[in-house]
Amino acid sequence: MLKRVSTLIEYISYLYKYNLELQKTTKSIFRVIKKERKNGKNVIDVQVINKASVFRCRVDEIIGHDQLLECFSKSDIKLITYLATEDLFQPRNKIVGFEYKECFERTVLRVKTKDNQYDNFTPDQISSNPELLNGLSQEDAHRAGYLLAIEQMILEKKSMENIKNSK
Repeated sequence: MLKRVSTLIEYISYLYKYNLELQKTTKSIFRVIKKERKNGKNVIDVQVINKASVFRCRVDEIIGHDQLLECFSKSDIKLITYLATEDLFQPRNKIVGFEYKECFERTVLRVKTKDNQYDNFTPDQISSNPELLNGLSQEDAHRAGYLLAIEQMILEKKSMENIKNSK
């Protein structure tokens, strides 16, 4: 019985030493526990390895500090990088509605910016402003282009009728 206990203690001490060596080789101090999206930004909960300390920070804060990023494992760095690029490719603007204005004979699109401001634009204004157009999702950009094409078609039809009527 005494022989078994000493063997068990030796095995546990071996595991402890192995764990210490593993930590030295990986140099991981932090690990990602949970990820979520708050206010349009990716936020992660980070735990200090072998401690109960947990803190929350935004992904863009971690990506900006190389020394902090090196303290994570390779899989966590991969996750953090993915979340950071996901934030970069999110559309900055969104078309929330549109309305046809009879007095202008134009469609007016209501665009919500990332700053939660609402502005009105015609499809022509959107297509001629690369910054605004690039900030839209593919679906919204397609919608603006489609509405612009319809407006152009209506204008051409009216001009053809005017030409026919003038003859």
